[in-house]
Amino acid sequence: MMVRGKQPTKNSPSLRESITEYAADTVITAKVKAKLIADSHLSVLNIQVETQDGVVSLKGIVSQPMQINLAEKLALSVKNVKKVNNLLQIK
Repeated sequence: MMVRGKQPTKNSPSLRESITEYAADTVITAKVKAKLIADSHLSVLNIQVETQDGVVSLKGIVSQPMQINLAEKLALSVKNVKKVNNLLQIK
């Protein structure tokens, strides 16, 4: 598919902003995963973490309702997290 118009160059503001946002989201995801791993009440292998524009999405299966709240609380405690979409489900 061909896109008409000016394509972003490596020095264009939109490309730099996209790269910066992607890097920030990657850092947030790593920090959330680290907090989930550090908590003995959670099985991080069952929780997927994705971040887009500072909004963290938690997906997966947990065994207890308190784990849903705990995972959300831990994610919200990470700097620059704007919101958490908690899609965790109980098995």
